[in-house]
Amino acid sequence: MMRDAEPGFAKILKQSVMAYAFNIFGIVAGTIIAYYSGLFELAPWAVVIYPPILSARGVIGGLFCGRLGTALHLGTVQPRFFGNTKSFYLLFQAIVFLTFEATILMGLIAVFFRTLFLGMFLAEFWDMLNVLMATMALALAVISPLTLIVSFLSFKHGLDPDIVLYPVESTVSDLLITAIYIFVLNAYLAFNLFWRYAFAMISLAL
Repeated sequence: MMRDAEPGFAKILKQSVMAYAFNIFGIVAGTIIAYYSGLFELAPWAVVIYPPILSARGVIGGLFCGRLGTALHLGTVQPRFFGNTKSFYLLFQAIVFLTFEATILMGLIAVFFRTLFLGMFLAEFWDMLNVLMATMALALAVISPLTLIVSFLSFKHGLDPDIVLYPVESTVSDLLITAIYIFVLNAYLAFNLFWRYAFAMISLAL
């Protein structure tokens, strides 16, 4: 009985080690923030919304990965992008709605604490909300397809998405959302009207 369990355990251990090895790339996200820390001097409110963005994206990504991995095993979701099941499209719609809901909630909480401790002008409120929503919208458009690709490929190649998917997705998500946030913030602070209107349109798309 123990001998029969050994191959299964070895397979799970191998996949787990491979998945968690991706965590080493998490330091890249911190390196990006440290390199562009000067942006926070130009916009002090920017440091307030970065941790909630990471946390919210991590929670939403975790829900997406967990539900997707289980659905692939149960057969309620097929490993393909087009012509998928109703459950797949309902799941994706739920993720979009959760992203919008989390963005609004984060914005309100950030504005509350910023106003409570440091005071805030109306222009800062608009800047904060615009950057926040643009970052989350772009992250949704970039990270969600990557999550689907990793889950579908791992499932097709005999790997367990419940083991592999979230460790890989969380690390890649932290890296990408940090890069997206710095890009949005940097472009927004350039006082270029094109970028401001562009990010406003992206925010409305969410």
